[in-house]
Amino acid sequence: MEFGFSPTEIFPDTITRLDHALLTQLMHGRDATHVREVIDRMGQASARAQGLTRPITETGKMLHAADQRLYLLVEPTGVAGLLKVGPKRLFLTDLSATMRECTPLCVLDFYVHESCQRRGYGKVLIDFALECE
Repeated sequence: MEFGFSPTEIFPDTITRLDHALLTQLMHGRDATHVREVIDRMGQASARAQGLTRPITETGKMLHAADQRLYLLVEPTGVAGLLKVGPKRLFLTDLSATMRECTPLCVLDFYVHESCQRRGYGKVLIDFALECE
């Protein structure tokens, strides 16, 4: 996804891991408007691609979720994809039909821009997140 600015100036690494501390720092810096635009537009594109009425990934939500991380895959021309991970409270049934509550690390949102699909970017994002988590 292209923007009216170069995302590589804000996110110099090919994949940037945004945790709560880094996102808070960026939102208090000179590029806060651009950071918000990248996260919110990518979240909206992800929601459209999944047929959702509301985005899962938004800057405001990320600022209030200290236990979530967002991975952005950045190209020189724009942002190619995102992967959001964090704990999710689940109720699972074991083999004896007993309901158990757990809070595993889950993929909460995953999106590769349509113009960047079929290039292995999704696998790159997943592999990077698995190394970090």
